Amino acid sequence: MKKIILSTVAIIGLTTASWAGGNVQPPQQPPVAMDNWSGPYLGVQLGVVAGKGDVSIPNYPSKFTVKPSGVAGGLFAGYNWLGQNDILVGLEADISGISADKSADSGYKRHPETYKVKQYYDVSLRARIGKVIDDKYLPYITAGVAWTRLGTSYDPDYSWGVKKKTISGFTVGTGVEMKLTNKVNARIQYRYTDYGKADFVHSGPSSVDYKSHMIQVGVSYKFN
Repeated sequence: MKKIILSTVAIIGLTTASWAGGNVQPPQQPPVAMDNWSGPYLGVQLGVVAGKGDVSIPNYPSKFTVKPSGVAGGLFAGYNWLGQNDILVGLEADISGISADKSADSGYKRHPETYKVKQYYDVSLRARIGKVIDDKYLPYITAGVAWTRLGTSYDPDYSWGVKKKTISGFTVGTGVEMKLTNKVNARIQYRYTDYGKADFVHSGPSSVDYKSHMIQVGVSYKFN
């Protein structure tokens, strides 16, 4: 009886395999997620900037603060690499034209006089690192080096002219990027920059230790 049962099971197994005709499908693997973050990109940005210039005029002597503020807009470009665990690293450069100026009392006692500080542009080269969430959001931090063009002058007569100088320092910031399509992203970014000290000579020497806060929104296009 036992031999009959075993033979029957064997026959059923062979028959089932024959009916399948070799069309037995293996278990389906989950689809591999596409990397829509890596690659080169180019974007435009617009926002506001608030600066702070600590001015020193040793001949008076006088120390005071000037706080230029205005708008900042321009271009940014970079390259991203998406790695394990959705960690993204990248390198980015940007340039923004800036319209920000302000005057303050220079502290000269003989007659009223003001000292003006103007910021013309900002250029930065930075690294970025962040984590992609749900293949849509990228919170990140960024840090690098930045350059700016500063100008100073005495009001109201400008008799000693406007003096300009390019200075550089470090910049750090944070932002959030959001995927709109597989090619187009939007973002908002904040950066703090310490450009260091610049020396200017009008009728005498002066120096400006300049820092800024910048918030910008941007839209970028990825090329691959």
